[in-house]
Amino acid sequence: MSVSENIRFLLWQAGIEKPYWKKSLKSKLNSIKASGFGSSLSQLDYSTEDCDDLLLRDNVSETDLRVVSQAFAIDESELKFSSLLKSSKTNVLAHNLKTLCSGLGPGGKTKLAESLGVHNTTLSRWLSGTITPDKIKLKNLSDFFGVDYDKLLNDHPYFLSINPVTEIEKRDWLKSRVDDIPRELLNRLYPALDKLLN
Repeated sequence: MSVSENIRFLLWQAGIEKPYWKKSLKSKLNSIKASGFGSSLSQLDYSTEDCDDLLLRDNVSETDLRVVSQAFAIDESELKFSSLLKSSKTNVLAHNLKTLCSGLGPGGKTKLAESLGVHNTTLSRWLSGTITPDKIKLKNLSDFFGVDYDKLLNDHPYFLSINPVTEIEKRDWLKSRVDDIPRELLNRLYPALDKLLN
């Protein structure tokens, strides 16, 4: 478990939605007083890019580690050396399925249940963690969502991924990047995008 994944877990556990992780982390870290951190500033000044780095990278500075542990009221060694996800006994499969289903859009869960040959209630029980799909249904789910079967089960917490996982997240990510492209660059990229997308 990495520090960055532990930070993402703490944000997720606090009920903060993925699109707001950077903003929330920035606010949380900048609210910590800088005294005791070798700084003459009265407050720390974490940028959005700093927070992006903390959510992505495995190696964090000792100062960052102290600030994050103070911001979340967690022991530094626990943040650095333990897997908060595993120690929480979170049902990774259920949360992975919730995350993947969140990208289905209106009526998507009903269509998924139909394609799997199960009742909506069964799908709801899978998402709540009340029951676990059998191996065949899990294989069908992994095929449907285009994710690795083994990762879907327990190994990979998709719900903690900083990168887009669902189709809707990927489309939103792409749209936001295109919306942010400066006009000159868009004009240069357009012919390639047109060929790629048509």
